[in-house]
Amino acid sequence: MARAHDPNRRAERPPRLRRELAQHHLRDPRAARPLVEFLRPAGRSVLEVGPGGGALTRLLLEAGAARVVAVELDLAWAVELARRAGAAWAGRGGGPIADGGARGAGAGAPHALSVVAGDALEMAWDRLPATWLLAGNLPYNVGTALLERVLASAPPGIRCGFLLQKEVVDRLVAQPGTKEYGALSVLVAARAAVRRLGTLRPGAFVPAPSVESSFVGVELRPAPLAREGLAALERVVRAAFGQRRKTLRNALGAVFGRERAEALLAQAGLDPAQRAERLAPESFFALARLLASAGPRATP
Repeated sequence: MARAHDPNRRAERPPRLRRELAQHHLRDPRAARPLVEFLRPAGRSVLEVGPGGGALTRLLLEAGAARVVAVELDLAWAVELARRAGAAWAGRGGGPIADGGARGAGAGAPHALSVVAGDALEMAWDRLPATWLLAGNLPYNVGTALLERVLASAPPGIRCGFLLQKEVVDRLVAQPGTKEYGALSVLVAARAAVRRLGTLRPGAFVPAPSVESSFVGVELRPAPLAREGLAALERVVRAAFGQRRKTLRNALGAVFGRERAEALLAQAGLDPAQRAERLAPESFFALARLLASAGPRATP
């Protein structure tokens, strides 16, 4: 005789982990303690990206977070997390944070945890309240892109704690003169203070990735440049690091013209024979200010 269908039994089975979404869940929630210690969530609201099975979510709540809004791209895991935690199910969230996130977890919300099925890459990060914290075990395939969106749009003052591929964190915290120092290092330095909080081996995850991961703490701060200056900074940095072996004169000259590049470097008091990896972020900021003030003629 065939066994009768038991929907409850089926619901207890966790969803499969999808390789195309780069899902690697923590085996032990305690592994995320460095992130929670950095965030200090007691009494604060937290937006968590990619909660998966809820390892970090659990630690945040145990550490006294007033609210956690967990945004999960995988609908099956979003439903599973809500079921496990008895959380408020906010359904499918759209792009704006207020639609499926912050608004649904205000002071009047009956649950400490709200789960939203949505894509963090589509969120309006400028609408995240500056009093909130941001956390997440970010998928390797979108981690850098998501961080860049947060840095570009989220308000200064927000403290973030992420788990990323170690190689990415190496670049985020790199100092001038090191092989890891590059465009990402400078662009991040213009918007935030970052520091490594710890490293995890592949065996800390299910399934185990092929690389190590690192915790990184990010504190957003006011940019040292106006909007036009930030746009100019990206152009200068991308040009300078586009061909690392070239001198600044040649690298910038290839994009802005040799004469203009030499004039900018002279105005900034920089050696045109120097290479980009030797330049501190502040020197790039100075070049960006000059480029922005020059107006349309500086545009390649």
